[in-house]
Amino acid sequence: MNRSMKHPARWALAATIATVGILVPAAPAHAATHKSPFDCGKTFYANNWSPGHSPSGSLDWQNYGSDAINGENVRATAAGTAYFYNAGSTSYGRWVEIVHSDGTKTRYAHLATQVRLPGQSMPVSQGTVIGTVGSTGGSSAPHLHYEQRSSGGTVHTSPTVDGVTISLGQKKAVTSSNACVAAWTQTVDNATSGRFTASANWGTSTYSAERYGADYRYASPITESDSAWYKFDIPATDQYKVDVWYPALPGYSSAAPHVIVTSSGSQTVIVDQRVNGGGWVTLGTFTLAAGDYNAVAVSRWTAGTGLVIADAVRLTQV
Repeated sequence: MNRSMKHPARWALAATIATVGILVPAAPAHAATHKSPFDCGKTFYANNWSPGHSPSGSLDWQNYGSDAINGENVRATAAGTAYFYNAGSTSYGRWVEIVHSDGTKTRYAHLATQVRLPGQSMPVSQGTVIGTVGSTGGSSAPHLHYEQRSSGGTVHTSPTVDGVTISLGQKKAVTSSNACVAAWTQTVDNATSGRFTASANWGTSTYSAERYGADYRYASPITESDSAWYKFDIPATDQYKVDVWYPALPGYSSAAPHVIVTSSGSQTVIVDQRVNGGGWVTLGTFTLAAGDYNAVAVSRWTAGTGLVIADAVRLTQV
């Protein structure tokens, strides 16, 4: 049991254009687009019991495989205003109703906990936690009772969550996409303003078509410090995958040092820039500290042969 819901489009004969006979669809009775009521990536069964489940069309979200539902966060499936209730030992137990901007409603029942006291309300965004799964009220085992209702109060019999429609009598495993946050990523090219620094010893070239962007930088190898630096605004101290992009040619560096400034000190990864050019090459995953600072460098200090290339670097939070 899992997921939020959307509603099957219901078309009505809103108008008939006189002599032509074109049917104009009315707005669907439940217009909000719903996601699963669970954390991102959680999979549970959405069971639309029939017959005998009250009200008809409501979903019971239940365990799936080894994923136990008891105590899981319950999230708003769409934005609106949440109202908190407690029906005691019968019916819904602790429950929440969210009134959405289009007048439709969703209900979440048998909650173990709520984020507000009964009688209170709060505005919520899609994905806001409103409580946790439990077995209060008329429930024999932990699960989440979920309804989608029209503005007039009618329960929709084939609710849709994350694009999955669960019709009467159906039971479907749904994996939540609610509150999923895209991984932070930032790319700094040698031409990115304020993010790349290198001395005048680093030339600029457009020779290779494998370059990232309009051009790239190059310098002869030396045994002294003269690095090209890439500055990143890192959001949090965490693990980050470091990728580099460079054009590859036989005359480029056989051992280009790439320095990553980790939270525990600098680490160096050697890259053979004669091969694997024209795409992202992963240096590894490192713990980087939060802040806006020079985090990655390409160094000229190498015993390798060939021109050292500095083109683009990408960080991705993992």
